[in-house]
Amino acid sequence: MGRRLPTRRPKAFRSFPALEVGGRHAPATGGDIRLHTTARRADLCFELALRLRRELGDAAEAIEEVHGFRYLDVRDLTRWEQLAVREQEAAIGRRKRDSRELEIVRHSFPYGTTSECGLFFIAFTCDLAIPEKMLRRMMGALGDGLHDRLMEFTRAVSGATFFAPSLAGLRALGTR
Repeated sequence: MGRRLPTRRPKAFRSFPALEVGGRHAPATGGDIRLHTTARRADLCFELALRLRRELGDAAEAIEEVHGFRYLDVRDLTRWEQLAVREQEAAIGRRKRDSRELEIVRHSFPYGTTSECGLFFIAFTCDLAIPEKMLRRMMGALGDGLHDRLMEFTRAVSGATFFAPSLAGLRALGTR
């Protein structure tokens, strides 16, 4: 590969905090690097991922690969149809019809195959305390007895924290 990523970690960077509260689990699965691509065309994301994997070669082992997509009118694939639409909307914080925010904002991507599907959640922040507090609220770990009802219909299967370099930092990698 020739070029090397910086090895110095940002001061406030820390590992993803695994949580287990009231039968709800948010595991810490870790990893050293995450390649996140997004575009309106899935074929372009796939092509870029292939090129990145070839570039990394034996220097990296893929421990998880998730391909997200837009589903119908930007809905997720959570299987909870037994709930009334109003209850689903109250749990998510958005109207189902048009995705208008009701209480909260979440950035998520549906993913799946015909045998397994789910919701991939990702957050970008300068302050890890923000998504950690969101996670603790979702899981019911704030000590007030409340949790996100979505956790009654889903289970978290992975979790990790990654450093995302600035655009200037990425450009600097290309000039070495």
